Amino acid sequence: MTGNLILIGFMAAGKDTVAREIFARTGRACLSLDRLIELQTGRKITDIFRRYSEPYFRKIEKAALASVLDLKHIVLATGGGTVLDPQNRQRLKRMGLVVHLRAGFPALEKRLKHDRTRPLVRDRAQIRRIFLARRGKYGFADRIIDTDGQTPARIADRIIEEAGMEKSSLGPTEKIIGVRVSGRTHPVIVADGIFSRASILKPFCKSLRRGVIVTNPVVGALYLDRAVALFRNLGIELSAFILPDGERQKNLDKVRGLYDLLVRKGFTRNDCLVSLGGGVITDLVGFTAATYKRGMKLIHIPTTLLAQADAAIGGKCGVNHAAGKNLIGAFYQPDLVACDPEILLSLPDDEFRNGLAEVVKYGFIAQARLFKRLEADPGSVMERGIGLLANLVGACAQLKRRIVEQDEREEKGRREILNFGHTVGHALERCAGFKRLRHGPAVAVGMVEESRRAIRKGALSRRDGERLKKLLECFGLPTAWPVGISRLALRRYIRQDKKIRAGRIRIPMPVRVGKIKIKEVKWENFL
Repeated sequence: MTGNLILIGFMAAGKDTVAREIFARTGRACLSLDRLIELQTGRKITDIFRRYSEPYFRKIEKAALASVLDLKHIVLATGGGTVLDPQNRQRLKRMGLVVHLRAGFPALEKRLKHDRTRPLVRDRAQIRRIFLARRGKYGFADRIIDTDGQTPARIADRIIEEAGMEKSSLGPTEKIIGVRVSGRTHPVIVADGIFSRASILKPFCKSLRRGVIVTNPVVGALYLDRAVALFRNLGIELSAFILPDGERQKNLDKVRGLYDLLVRKGFTRNDCLVSLGGGVITDLVGFTAATYKRGMKLIHIPTTLLAQADAAIGGKCGVNHAAGKNLIGAFYQPDLVACDPEILLSLPDDEFRNGLAEVVKYGFIAQARLFKRLEADPGSVMERGIGLLANLVGACAQLKRRIVEQDEREEKGRREILNFGHTVGHALERCAGFKRLRHGPAVAVGMVEESRRAIRKGALSRRDGERLKKLLECFGLPTAWPVGISRLALRRYIRQDKKIRAGRIRIPMPVRVGKIKIKEVKWENFL
């Protein structure tokens, strides 16, 4: 079950407003399809219609809908004409519970009479023509809610009741983990409903007044406006910088674009950069903060399990090069990391699995108790209860804190254990062009390969190696070598690995579940 709620209806039926009312009552993330299109294109809807045409808009609207089909537990407010396309109707039907907000023509005419923001509205006759043309297009809805004479709040309450949605209860989780490195301590906050709880962040943002928030279109459509409002409540004004999604965007060209914005608007090192996204965003924003005017204030709001459990914590940041992953980078600690486990409810299953690979890694290399907890009931992990998610994120954050405090810059051999699975995993990602194989699946294959090497060397028992493989498979992660990638091709990228010194590479070698050591070998003998 996706748990999604889809709102359809004629223009001015109140879909976006009702979606926000549902969020206020349930905490369910809401996404406006029109807002997503504006973030993807960098243009207002009215501007797209004026510069191009309605057929052009419908084409990009269809692509925008396709980009969010796998999201879960969201409220999607569609455009009035989204339903005109038969394939869109089929997709919306599969995506979740479809609710038609139905309004009579007199009510719609009254709302639209003086509305100059609607590109298709010219006069009363035009409104009626469109209204009649779209009759029947909303007939695939699972529920119909008549909105005439009803307030958005009342409509939201009725939908919540009919859909059997649970009301929100904020505040059951709140944990602050202090990370002491580089002579100072910064907090990692794990708390649900973070965008509505400015008081939690306030003590750590007192000196800040302005900054830039960086995100991608889908995350931005879900959370950007709420994040900007949160920081405004803290006295901080944020400009937005939107990056396309994907590992291929993590490059110096995109960093240069962010530099240009910072220079053009006169930002100083006392201003802040805020990352709102997954590992790609946290890596790129962290690197930009580290290098712009020799260091800006940095806040991470990670929105994926991968970023909450790993990427946003510890100060590693960087971008990719044609020769390999993260070859250009730095160690630069954030001033604040704010993790909201409630955000993880909206992740597609593939993205959630992407982060589970790192959670499994932490248990396997550093805490047998965490690994056993995952083994005991992998099904409940996939169900994503808020309490369990908060515990998993908190456990990983505590483990990484302990390791990073002992060896912040990977100079003492302790932090290197976090690279388990990553020597092979990063090379696999590069071989796949950062497209066919994502980080989590690549690391899952890497952990299995590196554990097999440990078994061959007599360091790890076959039983523990099988436990690792079985748990990864329980979460739907790959464990077999990817088809179409040769080991010879992989070796070309391993040769560029950052851990190689004087022809030798230091690799984590598991000894048993919860324990690992570092072994140095000639890099050409690694695979």
